[in-house]
Amino acid sequence: MLLSELLVNIEYKLINGGDKEITSLVYDSRKVENGSVFVCLKGSSFDSHTVTRDVCDSGAVAIIAEHEVEHSDDCTLVIVENTRKALAYMSCAFFGYPANKLKTIAITGTKGKTTTASMIKYILEEKGIKTATIGTLGIVMGEKIIKTDNTTPESYEIQKAMSSMVKEGYGAVVIEASSLGFKWHRTDGFVFDYGVFTNFSHDHIGGVEHSSMEEYFACKAM
Repeated sequence: MLLSELLVNIEYKLINGGDKEITSLVYDSRKVENGSVFVCLKGSSFDSHTVTRDVCDSGAVAIIAEHEVEHSDDCTLVIVENTRKALAYMSCAFFGYPANKLKTIAITGTKGKTTTASMIKYILEEKGIKTATIGTLGIVMGEKIIKTDNTTPESYEIQKAMSSMVKEGYGAVVIEASSLGFKWHRTDGFVFDYGVFTNFSHDHIGGVEHSSMEEYFACKAM
């Protein structure tokens, strides 16, 4: 796949280099290989914009960043406004837009997401619709459970999982869509077919989560 095909729905500025053949899309510097495009993400404790020189040395042929960074002369550098949002759209393209081939259902709310997702999965499967879930329990496809670090995984992991679901004949997926999932653009790049809002209460304020109830609600409302 060409880099330009991954960037088709993203506004960007090309700083160095040109179009490249891409073999993998990576946001973890430890997983870079020859032919990777590396997306820099800034977290609460680490900013991968600081390791771009090492990423080039490991074989990356392109870097997606929010500002100019160190890179080798033969590595394409692309600047975007928000790399998390870019990762979401690039992941959709990389995996062939799997959400278009599934019924996608989002569950959001302070409490009850996992229970509601399980209930909807049961109802759909009783009607013969093979259904997977993504949430607190991990990525659940039948008897297979893939553990995840967050209730709503990174956008790449969601798109990768949905691609596997399509290949394995699933008709629907129920995703626990947390406020942080919305805030960090993990569900960007596609539109849910259905959305369920369970409730809203005083949780997740402070630290690395939400600065206020107003911001928390704004993220839920997304």
